[in-house]
Amino acid sequence: MTRQEQETAVKAAVSLGEAFRRGRNDERLGRAMDEAARQNPWFTEESLQSAISEWGRLLNEEEINRWVSAYALPREKKDVALVLAGNIPLVGLHDILSVYLSGHRALIKPSSSDTALINYAAEHLMTANPAMAANIEITAVPAKGVDAVIATGSDNTARYFEQYFKDIPALIRRSRASVAVVSEETTDEDLSLLAGDIMKYFGMGCRSISLVFLPAGFDIRRLIRALEPYHGYISHHKYVNNYDYQRAMYSMTGGHGVYDTGFLILAPGDTLRPPLGALSYEYYDNPERPARFVMENASGIQCVAWEGFPGGVRFGMCQSPGLTDYADGEDTMAFLSSLA
Repeated sequence: MTRQEQETAVKAAVSLGEAFRRGRNDERLGRAMDEAARQNPWFTEESLQSAISEWGRLLNEEEINRWVSAYALPREKKDVALVLAGNIPLVGLHDILSVYLSGHRALIKPSSSDTALINYAAEHLMTANPAMAANIEITAVPAKGVDAVIATGSDNTARYFEQYFKDIPALIRRSRASVAVVSEETTDEDLSLLAGDIMKYFGMGCRSISLVFLPAGFDIRRLIRALEPYHGYISHHKYVNNYDYQRAMYSMTGGHGVYDTGFLILAPGDTLRPPLGALSYEYYDNPERPARFVMENASGIQCVAWEGFPGGVRFGMCQSPGLTDYADGEDTMAFLSSLA
């Protein structure tokens, strides 16, 4: 890939960002959103709008050029298989753009949970830049005979991917969760931002906060009040089934310190991946406790909402990653640049 070819690819990505910023005013995107909602009941209008808005924010010429200019162009084009996740809308788009903008050929296996939007994005890039349309292909099964693979899945599927693609360069991602640390200085406004980090996309993203550390003596009712705007989730039939099940389970165990908000269970403990419909929390006396937990569990943590902590972000930012906030902390563009 030459720099000139990369510039045309960047323009295609910018065009996709412009479509995202138009939202439902873009007729083709609106149809894809409708189809995505029919395919996956978790993809509510709120979730779709949120994901599309985030991508519209990111895909501008300045941001994209700042991102790609930091990497050397590969010496030759490689076929890269992409096995995408589908837990939140467009979660696999970053991998597609990484391969496309690095000049390789992307053979994309979308998740069955997110085909409409991924197909829309792929087709938009091909239409916007016909000269590189052959660099994008949608496949029904994970491709073999490729030069490299980027695959995302659960811990169990990751082991399968490692075996399936054992003979080629592979970037395999596993399940991750995110953590927040509240301090004595945390305001109610901060807690409202944290509530979004917890509840956005029904808490199904790897960047969704699933464990909150609270300072000793903290009034947990403040957090419960901050979560209240998401009470409407109880009307979502799939979410309420999960919540009702968790409420029944915790009711039978009669656990001390369990709070039922009416739409989310707050359960004491440091479980990093509580079930859907539940949030883990733990009180700490010394900030060394959450710091030690984060360091000891770094391989399973995606985002740390703790301003001032190395690599931490402010409340409200976990669900708004930048182009260089790579999944699992693995630099996708560096991996692609290294392919010889």
